[in-house]
Amino acid sequence: MGGGASAWGIRSLADTYFRYWGPGLPTYLRFQNVDVRSADYSKIGFMPPVTGAVSGISDWLITPQPDVSEISIHNIGIMGGRLNFGARRFVISHTFVLAEISRRNLDSSDPYYVFRDPAVLGIYYNHRLYSIETIMHEEYGTDITLWNLVCNAVQNPASAG
Repeated sequence: MGGGASAWGIRSLADTYFRYWGPGLPTYLRFQNVDVRSADYSKIGFMPPVTGAVSGISDWLITPQPDVSEISIHNIGIMGGRLNFGARRFVISHTFVLAEISRRNLDSSDPYYVFRDPAVLGIYYNHRLYSIETIMHEEYGTDITLWNLVCNAVQNPASAG
């Protein structure tokens, strides 16, 4: 990706906002701890549903903390009802994506893979799992600064008792 001190500065400002003033609870990228890439079902695009206990699952804290907002009923109607009530928009810093590319030894030419890796189950936020429906990014010049993920609430909150 093209270099640019300006894009780095914009991303740095966004990171500072997310770290110190941004609203929201801790947010995690949830993974399966098994190699699903070699499974036959993953080669044709199927993934097993997340059910039962959380064994075999890892949650990686998204830092800096993303900006999280509810998607309005108006937007759900516009999207043809494909989103569930309780859907959220997560604005994630490219700093996290770069760290994930390095940590997971991913190909840096396709940063979408951070979220589209078959092992990724979704975003875990406020005791709920959200499926990643849409991935968009914002750029400054030729560099990505922020990622906008539209996610569906696919899981009811865990019971306290």
